[in-house]
This record gives sequence, C-alpha cells and structure tokens, in this order.
Amino acid sequence: MLQTYYWLLLFLPCFLANIEEDYTFFKIFLFNCTNPEAVAHLRAKPQLDEVGPYTFLQEDEHVVISQSETSELFWVKHHYLFVPELSSGNLDDTIVTLNPVPVFAAERTRWPGVFGDDDEPFMRIVIDDSIKWANESLFLVTRVRNITFDGIDSPMLHMSDGGGDIGAAIDGIFPFDRFGYFYDKRVGNGSIFEMDFDDQIVSWNGERDLGAFYPRPCDQLTGSLGHQFPSDLVLERKSLSIFSDELCRPLNFNFQTDEGDGKMLRYVLDSGFVGDERVNASNSCYNPHPDWVPDIPFYEDISALVNVTNVDLMTGLVNTSQCMNNYPMYVSYPHFYLGDYSLGGSVDGLKPDAQKHESYIMVDHLTGEVKESMIKLQYNILLRDLEYIEILENVPTVFFPVLWTEVTTIYPVN
Repeated sequence: MLQTYYWLLLFLPCFLANIEEDYTFFKIFLFNCTNPEAVAHLRAKPQLDEVGPYTFLQEDEHVVISQSETSELFWVKHHYLFVPELSSGNLDDTIVTLNPVPVFAAERTRWPGVFGDDDEPFMRIVIDDSIKWANESLFLVTRVRNITFDGIDSPMLHMSDGGGDIGAAIDGIFPFDRFGYFYDKRVGNGSIFEMDFDDQIVSWNGERDLGAFYPRPCDQLTGSLGHQFPSDLVLERKSLSIFSDELCRPLNFNFQTDEGDGKMLRYVLDSGFVGDERVNASNSCYNPHPDWVPDIPFYEDISALVNVTNVDLMTGLVNTSQCMNNYPMYVSYPHFYLGDYSLGGSVDGLKPDAQKHESYIMVDHLTGEVKESMIKLQYNILLRDLEYIEILENVPTVFFPVLWTEVTTIYPVN
C-alpha cells in the first residue's frame, strides 16, 4: 500500500469516493521555541511557533496468530512513509525544542527510593554529573526526523555500554540507544490484540486488564480499535470507546450530532476526557499517584524533599507517565483546547480552535461502522526545578508543549 501513495495523491478526490480499504494519515505538528535561553536561565514564559504538518502515510502490518469461535488474536505493527506533497516542510527542517534526555533522566530522581535504598540525593548528584559530562543543555537544535522517528543521540544514552550500576540505572530510563518521540514505532515490536467479532478488545499484549497502569475501576480494558461499534450502543447514542495503546487507556467519545440526514452520527472527544476529578470524577483513578510529597522517611537533611516543586493536575491534561516509561508526559488536546485557562496562559503562541483541534469519529447510524475518524492529541513535558540538578535551577514550572499529532483514517465506502 505504501508504494501506491503517489497514485493516491494524484486521484485523491476520486479515490476518497471509491476506496475499498482504509487509509490512515499521521500528521505531526511541532512547537519551535524562540526564547530558549530566557526559559532556561530566567524562568521566562516559553514563546512557541507551530511548524508542520509533517504528514506520513501509515500502514498497519496485521498478522493473525489464532482464531476461536468468539475472538481473533493478531499482531499489529505500524509503518510510516513520509508524504512531502501533504507536508509543510521536510524532515531535515531544524527546530529548537526541550531536550528530553537530561529532563527525563533528572525527573527519574525526583522521589527517593526509585533506584534503591538511600539513593537520595546521591542519584541526583550522579545524574547532574552525567548531564554535565555529556554536555547536555536544556534545549537542543535538532532535525524533525531525529526528534520524531529516527531518534537523537547522546553520550548519556550509551552510559550502559560499559556496564556498572550507573550504566544500568541510565539504561532503565532509556531502553533504546537513541531517543525520538516515535522511535519506538520504528524499532519496537508492535502490539498483540485479541478482539471479539464486534471489534471490542478482549486482551492487549496478553493482559485482560490495565492493572499494571491504573487501580480500579480504571483498570478495565475496554474499547474498539476504531473500526466498528456494537449497534445497540450506537442506536442509544451511548459513549463509544477506542482503545489507545499509545496512552494505555480508552478514548471515550460522546455523541454530538446527526449528519447526512441522520445516517451518520458524529461523536467527539469532549471536556470529559481531559477534565480533572471535579469535572469528571471517574478520571481520578487515571491519575493514581498525584504529584505530592509522600511520607518522608527520617533523613538528617530532608531539604531536597521539602523544596520540591509540586503541581496539581488541572482540567485539560491527562497523566500518561505510567504508559510512557514514567517520563513526565501529559497529554492534552492541541493548543490546550478545552483546558484550564492557566495552561494556555503559561506559554505564548497557542491558539485553541474547535474546528482545528477537536477530535471526532463519524459512525453509521445502523451498523456502527466507523466511516471516518480524526484524533488529535498534544504531548507535553512537565518542566520544573529540581534541587541538585543545575540545568533545572532557574526554569519556570510549566507543562511544555512539544508536539501534537492528527491521525486521520478514511474507511471504505461500502
């Protein structure tokens, strides 16, 4: 399928009216920081410019492992081909962005006991020395291809090559020899799903619940893969869920309106998905470890804990750190659409717009088949100070937007 995209582009209008298989486009929008030195040293508000989209045609490699009377077990891996004709820029464009390697390494030392008994403040000092040894800075200039799929390199990512306890600790933070936000899509092993014949998930990578990530009741493994929903749910206009292995949780779409003389139903991701527990009480268990100082064991010097900067999770954010190797990553809608006012006010350059940033699916009113879907999510890093880590001494406390994605799937007409 990837080899046919030039033909697809040439005859796109005709193609969309007569497709016989689904096509997915994966768009990436990145945020370029124009005042990195002021952010790094003066606690300045980040000034951001959006660049992109960088558009990829996504092909799903699908291998059936086994079938039963009620379900099918299969392996899925995504492959991506850059489509310059549908992009604003090329993969060799350079941007200035927050450097994830030192930030993620430093954050892993925030709470004591992560690396072992009595690891605080020893591990913070070790990580600070490692950051200086690798000559890392808070921001980096990099190519689009590197920060996305190809990965950036750093001496810190190779500290485990020589063995030793420190190398093993670094290896636990970064499982690959390069880092890119979608590098695991390129080198990873994909996912194994078991789905029933209504396209509802039964198991994911051998697990029948999400207990490894969330406590009850958020441990329930539910949703479809976005192709089909049970007709009774559609007829009653009930919420529809798509399971996201990117976020390790379902995306819950709510009915919005009828379209096409009532034959198509539009469902959207609304404020309920990104609302804090005051907006949506059921979201509280998706943030099972709120960012607060735990019971402090006896230390002669506990200043490093007392001085920790804590942040409440507000409306507009979804805690995805449990799913993303415990990195301080939080998902929102693009440009903090439907988010708390303080989120958008903490950075300059964002312009939330429902038409540009709302996610939706179009569903057949009788069959429950999805005819079109567009899912848009923004990825943000929690940036804040941390004692003993020099590059974080003078940073603002901010959920720093790094990029957002738009995944559009067009399904067969018949």
